Amino acid sequence: VRAVLPALVSGGRFFPKLVAGATAGQGTTVIEGLISEVKKLPPHIWPLVRSHWSSPKCFHAMALYLEVLPASAQAALLMPVPPHLPLVVLSASNATEQELNERESWIRQSDTGRHIRVDHSGHWLQLERPDVVISAVRELLDVVN
Repeated sequence: VRAVLPALVSGGRFFPKLVAGATAGQGTTVIEGLISEVKKLPPHIWPLVRSHWSSPKCFHAMALYLEVLPASAQAALLMPVPPHLPLVVLSASNATEQELNERESWIRQSDTGRHIRVDHSGHWLQLERPDVVISAVRELLDVVN
């Protein structure tokens, strides 16, 4: 990771892809996806990402997170949404049908719930479509004020 990140930050693609293919096998697609997501951040943030991802603590924390993720996701699905809670759910355009159905179930529990499917967005829709995120936050503020 420490060898590849400087190449990524400087815009290099060949060496990172070569290393990803050699070390990750089928995970290459995931790594390329992460790279494209990081590239959406402002360039002045890239050194911070590089620093974070160069730390063994980062990978240890990620492993712990991934270990409890299935149980956390199941607990979230079972947690009721209070009807009086104002709710706006944003879904990226690449959300799966299962994800969309889960989010629709949350919306049905809220008296004021709204589900917005955000075109031209992925996992980091706050970077790709900040206008939609800002609009959703303003909508919620209008409801509570």
